[in-house]
Amino acid sequence: MGKALINFVKVNVDAVVVDNKTSFGVIIRDSDGFVLGGSAGYKGDQISDGFVIGAVRIKETRSMIELFTKANVKWISHDSNKVTDKLCNFALNNYCNVYFGMVYPSNIP
Repeated sequence: MGKALINFVKVNVDAVVVDNKTSFGVIIRDSDGFVLGGSAGYKGDQISDGFVIGAVRIKETRSMIELFTKANVKWISHDSNKVTDKLCNFALNNYCNVYFGMVYPSNIP
């Protein structure tokens, strides 16, 4: 998991498909590694084909990336993405959607 450049944010995402149920996890960090926020979401038996689910997720992600003036997308190994995996499993096991933000003083050097 490489360190983000200064004045950039790093977004890690993961998705899980189990028994036609899907969940996702997102964590956003600043260039110092501080967590800015994240989310986890769950969808029940809405889509039955795993390939269709993947295509929908890719399309949604591409739409979000286009909101940024510059973006760099990289695949990382599962071992480097454990937090988002935990968020996926939390949403899947609890049938829930959660959003959170972390606020810390801006004067921290």
